[in-house]
Amino acid sequence: MNSSEASAVFLVDGEPFPLIGGEIHFWRHDPAHWPALLDTARALSLTFVGTYICWQFHEVEEGMYDLSVTKMRALTQTSLEA
Repeated sequence: MNSSEASAVFLVDGEPFPLIGGEIHFWRHDPAHWPALLDTARALSLTFVGTYICWQFHEVEEGMYDLSVTKMRALTQTSLEA
């Protein structure tokens, strides 16, 4: 059996950059806790944090959705400040 190793490396400014990620479900936490969550992610050496939009969070009543991105913008801003 032959095997080979594929080497795919993500580079930042020409230097290898490890992609180590986690996920934060922002709607499950008080926005006041977001900075601490992001600090914890950084302390765990995560290089990126992902999230997604929970439809239940945006469905204000049956079949009616509030797709304003106010909280997503707030999370993005908090991430930039962390």
